Amino acid sequence: GLRMSYALNATQTQQKRIPKIIAWNEYFSSSLSERIRSYPCPYRCDVFDRTELPEEDADVIVFHFRNLWDPNMTFPKTRRPDQIYVSFLKSHSSHAGSAINDPRFATNFFNATVDYRLNNFIYFDQSYFAPVATEEDREKMRPLSEEGFNEIIKKKTKPVLAIISNCDDI
Repeated sequence: GLRMSYALNATQTQQKRIPKIIAWNEYFSSSLSERIRSYPCPYRCDVFDRTELPEEDADVIVFHFRNLWDPNMTFPKTRRPDQIYVSFLKSHSSHAGSAINDPRFATNFFNATVDYRLNNFIYFDQSYFAPVATEEDREKMRPLSEEGFNEIIKKKTKPVLAIISNCDDI
């Protein structure tokens, strides 16, 4: 699950009960609950879609911010003072869509955020490292001279890596 331990004031060895998390909306066109379950986390959480658990029973409700654009979307009818409402956004807020200007989210709706910034309430690491499968792959990764690098590039027919940033982030 998401690293909610900080928000729920628990550590791995102190965790006395299992927090219940509701994934309120979709993650683009797929399941946000499945997305949350797929992340490695040292803490145990039970993750539900909003149809699987009454909202008043949840400790945390996660909203994928990019999918909050629909003005007819329903939101929890009741909210306990100790419930955590999380804005989950993997992109910079300039890519958050029309929900960023929605007055429903202007103040005090969310009391936690998850995104890629290190200074965020809950940090979401987007890095991904693939294991090196063979010794041949390892050899290919050894430091090269500019000349050796250019020789490899000339043989490539497809791109290997693209680093693109349009975040306007500070």
